[in-house]
Amino acid sequence: MENIPYSPEGIILESLLEGMNQYYSAELAQKVSRGMRETRLKGYFQGGPLPYGYKLNGRKVVIDETTAEIVRLIYEQYSLGKTVKEIISNLTATNILYKNKPFVANTVIRNVKKRKILWNI
Repeated sequence: MENIPYSPEGIILESLLEGMNQYYSAELAQKVSRGMRETRLKGYFQGGPLPYGYKLNGRKVVIDETTAEIVRLIYEQYSLGKTVKEIISNLTATNILYKNKPFVANTVIRNVKKRKILWNI
């Protein structure tokens, strides 16, 4: 949107403006990442779906004790070498449901198995 002349000085001016824009973008990304990391370290919720076994208490993510037992059971079975299909079969056999439906593999993998590192239940 700048009025850049078609001359050698215009080439330098255009390069300078592009460089400043790129710097601003990189600096903003760095600040946003730092803010998100600090928010996570404080335990505040940043949005998106909560992992199974957690709930919100104000802005803080806290363990939901009613579902955390199920997550612990899943981890225990997984650590014993059971497959996701076997874990789901055991949950269904004991009438443990996820949102009033039987667990599916994607629920166990996405909401439980991959979140173990981030949310130490």
